[in-house]
Amino acid sequence: MTENQHTEIVHYLISKKLSIDIIAEVYDHFVTQITALMAEGHAFEEAFNKTQLTWSEDLKVYWNGSWDLDDKTDLERRMYKAQRKAWLKASFFIH
Repeated sequence: MTENQHTEIVHYLISKKLSIDIIAEVYDHFVTQITALMAEGHAFEEAFNKTQLTWSEDLKVYWNGSWDLDDKTDLERRMYKAQRKAWLKASFFIH
């Protein structure tokens, strides 16, 4: 993949208004999926479009009616929930 293609991926992820932590995580997945599709003979644009479709539900930003008034993706909600669960678990098991 070229530098411009990597930049295109980053700009796409930034346009989804994700936190920098999540962009870093998802970027690796995007590159891996696109590289695998390109190895199968797909052009970058086609591989990128297929990867975007694969991730479209996880990267859709919306408000889910909760107390948190921020628009977030389901991916962000799952990651923050897992993080909070780990913090709570750690706080109860501190000796």
